[in-house]
Amino acid sequence: MLCTDDMQFTVQFTSNEKLDLKIEAINKADRNDTYTIDIESKKVPQLLSVFDGSFKNLAQFLQKVDDKMVLANPNYVSTP
Repeated sequence: MLCTDDMQFTVQFTSNEKLDLKIEAINKADRNDTYTIDIESKKVPQLLSVFDGSFKNLAQFLQKVDDKMVLANPNYVSTP
Protein backbone atom coordinates (compact mmCIF):
# COMPACT_ATOMS: atom_id res chain seq x y z
CA MET A 1 0.00 0.00 0.00
CA LEU A 2 1.19 3.48 -0.87
CA CYS A 3 -0.38 6.62 0.56
CA THR A 4 0.00 10.13 -0.75
CA ASP A 5 -1.64 13.26 0.62
CA ASP A 6 -3.07 16.25 -1.18
CA MET A 7 -4.94 19.11 0.42
CA GLN A 8 -8.26 17.32 0.85
CA PHE A 9 -7.80 13.56 0.33
CA THR A 10 -5.51 10.77 1.37
CA VAL A 11 -5.01 8.42 -1.58
CA GLN A 12 -4.24 4.73 -1.04
CA PHE A 13 -3.20 2.22 -3.68
CA THR A 14 -3.65 -1.50 -3.03
CA SER A 15 -3.49 -4.63 -5.13
CA ASN A 16 -5.17 -7.99 -4.64
CA GLU A 17 -3.97 -11.51 -5.45
CA LYS A 18 -5.04 -11.07 -9.10
CA LEU A 19 -2.96 -7.87 -9.26
CA ASP A 20 -6.04 -5.71 -9.80
CA LEU A 21 -5.41 -2.14 -8.65
CA LYS A 22 -7.66 -0.38 -6.15
CA ILE A 23 -7.38 3.39 -5.76
CA GLU A 24 -9.11 4.78 -2.70
CA ALA A 25 -9.44 8.50 -1.93
CA ILE A 26 -10.45 9.30 1.64
CA ASN A 27 -11.55 12.78 2.66
CA LYS A 28 -9.33 13.97 5.52
CA ALA A 29 -12.13 16.00 7.11
CA ASP A 30 -14.77 13.27 6.84
CA ARG A 31 -13.42 9.72 6.67
CA ASN A 32 -16.89 8.48 5.67
CA ASP A 33 -16.47 10.42 2.41
CA THR A 34 -14.57 7.77 0.44
CA TYR A 35 -14.19 7.13 -3.29
CA THR A 36 -12.91 3.95 -4.91
CA ILE A 37 -11.67 3.20 -8.42
CA ASP A 38 -11.02 -0.46 -9.34
CA ILE A 39 -8.78 -1.27 -12.31
CA GLU A 40 -8.42 -4.75 -13.81
CA SER A 41 -4.93 -6.24 -13.71
CA LYS A 42 -4.61 -6.40 -17.51
CA LYS A 43 -5.08 -2.59 -17.70
CA VAL A 44 -2.67 -1.68 -14.90
CA PRO A 45 0.65 -1.77 -16.84
CA GLN A 46 -0.65 0.49 -19.61
CA LEU A 47 -2.25 2.85 -17.10
CA LEU A 48 0.97 3.16 -15.10
CA SER A 49 2.99 3.79 -18.26
CA VAL A 50 0.83 6.87 -18.92
CA PHE A 51 1.96 8.18 -15.51
CA ASP A 52 5.64 7.21 -15.94
CA GLY A 53 5.17 4.26 -13.57
CA SER A 54 4.53 6.62 -10.66
CA PHE A 55 1.60 6.26 -8.29
CA LYS A 56 2.33 9.77 -7.06
CA ASN A 57 1.94 11.14 -10.60
CA LEU A 58 -1.28 9.16 -10.98
CA ALA A 59 -2.68 10.56 -7.71
CA GLN A 60 -2.15 14.12 -8.96
CA PHE A 61 -4.71 13.48 -11.70
CA LEU A 62 -7.52 12.27 -9.44
CA GLN A 63 -10.37 14.76 -9.49
CA LYS A 64 -13.70 14.92 -7.69
CA VAL A 65 -16.40 15.61 -10.29
CA ASP A 66 -20.12 15.64 -9.47
CA ASP A 67 -19.73 13.50 -6.34
CA LYS A 68 -17.49 10.97 -8.13
CA MET A 69 -13.74 10.47 -8.13
CA VAL A 70 -12.31 10.28 -11.65
CA LEU A 71 -8.83 9.80 -13.04
CA ALA A 72 -8.13 12.51 -15.60
CA ASN A 73 -6.07 11.74 -18.69
CA PRO A 74 -2.77 13.63 -18.34
CA ASN A 75 -2.61 14.02 -22.13
CA TYR A 76 -5.67 16.30 -22.03
CA VAL A 77 -5.30 18.25 -18.78
CA SER A 78 -2.45 20.16 -17.21
CA THR A 79 -0.84 19.04 -13.98
CA PRO A 80 -2.86 20.34 -11.03
